[in-house]
Amino acid sequence: KSITSFIGTVFFSLIGIIFVLIYSFFTHWSIAVAFILMIPLIGTLTFTLGKKIKELQTEIVKERSALAGSSTETIRNVELVKSLGLESQEVTRLREVSNKILELELSKVKYVRMLSFIQGTVLNLLRTILIFLMMYLVFQNALSVGQLFSVMLYSFYVFGPLYELGTVATNYYEAKACLLNV
Repeated sequence: KSITSFIGTVFFSLIGIIFVLIYSFFTHWSIAVAFILMIPLIGTLTFTLGKKIKELQTEIVKERSALAGSSTETIRNVELVKSLGLESQEVTRLREVSNKILELELSKVKYVRMLSFIQGTVLNLLRTILIFLMMYLVFQNALSVGQLFSVMLYSFYVFGPLYELGTVATNYYEAKACLLNV
């Protein structure tokens, strides 16, 4: 999942980003510079905030492994558990571990949603700055209205993949946490 996400998003995005950078450079050099500054900023922000996902996923994998081990042991020894009257104790223990895993999963989902919100807010802020830059260039007669609209249309090939970078980061850190457990 991580590799497919990475290849699908990053590889095809690079082609679109390169095209937009070349087109924006020929339109006006300052637009290309703005794109060049925005891309590493979003990438760094996304992967920096995404590291917390790895920590949460590592804890989830560890708890799931513990639950799987204790569940297997309980099921294997179900006759012994019943004969010793430990059914309620085992049910309580399994319920507590399941609740802990649920809490960890919920905290990870909350963090992923927060990452998505922050990333989306920063992307929209950068897109607004780019639009203001292009409007300024139009008023300075350095850019035509047609060029403004064409760069705005082509900018979706940059901003769309940058937004998807959050998904790539999440998948990467989840896969890394699972790999460390193995």
